[in-house]
Amino acid sequence: MRARKLAVLVGAALTAAAWSLAPVGTAVAAAGITTTGVSLVSSPQPGLQVYGTATCSTTTGTATVYVSALQLMDTVIGSGTTTISCADQPAHWTVFAGPGSACTPFPNHTGCFRPNSVVNVFATLTRNGVQEAYQGGGFST
Repeated sequence: MRARKLAVLVGAALTAAAWSLAPVGTAVAAAGITTTGVSLVSSPQPGLQVYGTATCSTTTGTATVYVSALQLMDTVIGSGTTTISCADQPAHWTVFAGPGSACTPFPNHTGCFRPNSVVNVFATLTRNGVQEAYQGGGFST
């Protein structure tokens, strides 16, 4: 019985010592990125406007949002980036994803993102060259 009490007391003392030595500071937030929608734009050049929110792992500095979009109809691929402030949690972002090749909107949308189509969008949040979050999904145009 005495040995068990001693073990409990030693365990409690070690736990208290570990807590007192733990560094003080704010917890690191879980980073995340969400794409909330897409829309077709025609000016200043045809492309896809992609928008969403992102949360950095810290509330200091900046991060980069990379977006790539793929439309299987006519195989159109577009991409773009933007920089966000990590002080804004969550930060709202908008990226223009222009097609990688020449786009002729009229008469038949050759090489362009089309209306009434499905686009797969992939968004990546990076800080200092390190990926913090990733999300992909399909959207109707």
